[in-house]
Amino acid sequence: MTIRSRFRHGVRLCALLILGSVAVGCSRDQAPELQTRTFEILHLEDWVAESLVEPYVYASRPGAPGMASVVEGKLTVRETPDNLRRIEETLLEFDRPTPAVRVTFQIIEANGESDVDPRIADVESALRELFRFEGYRLLGEVMVNGTEGNEVFQEFDVPDLGPSAIEATIRDVRTDSSGGSVQLEMRFHAGSRTVFGTTVRVRAGQTAVLGRTPSSVGSRNIILAVKTELLDI
Repeated sequence: MTIRSRFRHGVRLCALLILGSVAVGCSRDQAPELQTRTFEILHLEDWVAESLVEPYVYASRPGAPGMASVVEGKLTVRETPDNLRRIEETLLEFDRPTPAVRVTFQIIEANGESDVDPRIADVESALRELFRFEGYRLLGEVMVNGTEGNEVFQEFDVPDLGPSAIEATIRDVRTDSSGGSVQLEMRFHAGSRTVFGTTVRVRAGQTAVLGRTPSSVGSRNIILAVKTELLDI
């Protein structure tokens, strides 16, 4: 009985030692193996690139903290292989040249003419759905090029309105599988008056009717339309 009891005790002791060893081993395995990669940043500003990858860098991870630093277009990251792959995918998506944008503004008058002006045939049907005027004609057209963040200002003469101007800021340019879109902040000036102002997002390749000026210009109903095109995608 004594020998058997000691044997059982010894088995229990060995089992505890083995389990303890396994537990220690598992604790060590919780710290992942990290790798270091350096990415070349071609178009983004350094601080933008660093903020984009921040969600994939676990600097507070116990036992294996991640790290990211960027200097003069070189982003160095120490992370798990999976996170490095996610970082690479993120940079491929966002580190692209900003496409040039062409914006065409049309100043259209709603009047009593029933003939269709061929110069605005592509927006004629939209105008008739939005408004109840008998006809429309193009008074002036302005075309400007720029990139995201650019402010553009173009002066021109509108018949019977006198000196006019389009002022616009290209706020946000997005590209996607369907072509992309542009956000514009714009104002239309007639003489010394700002007669229309709005912020709008327009799909690339499409013409958007922005609406009629809040008040008539010299008793005339003026409508603004804008078309955006992405030139480098």
